[in-house]
Amino acid sequence: MFEGDVDNYSCDFRPPATESQIQTLLEYYPQLPSGILEFLKITNGCSLFEHAVYGGCDLLLGVDEVIYLNRNNDSRIEIASICYDHIIVDISEFISGNEHYMYIMIVVVILSMLENCTVIMKKGSIDLLFPMDKNTGIGGPRSL
Repeated sequence: MFEGDVDNYSCDFRPPATESQIQTLLEYYPQLPSGILEFLKITNGCSLFEHAVYGGCDLLLGVDEVIYLNRNNDSRIEIASICYDHIIVDISEFISGNEHYMYIMIVVVILSMLENCTVIMKKGSIDLLFPMDKNTGIGGPRSL
């Protein structure tokens, strides 16, 4: 027999995006994967596994959110946020025919580590530059 708590969660699927909303999205991003457009025709975004007290963190973005959150970026666009990580579509990779055009941007925030720290992200690594402590000599670059 299993022991533990049972709790209620809900999913909120919005009404489908209108043809006008989809056309507006295509004005910003003329070449999107068809799966994204088909999804938006079913639901214009949704929140998954919402808890009445604790809320939730899983969002599949609707048209307005995609446009707003990506207003300063035309090649890599966020389409979802799952457990604080971001699902990104690389439009350039999609257009070039690369089947690997979706990425997960993992968000790692360790506040005590990042205080007064510069984060440098390079392909395949994340480097942290801590200021050098004059008394201890501890600091400088570190890699995650």
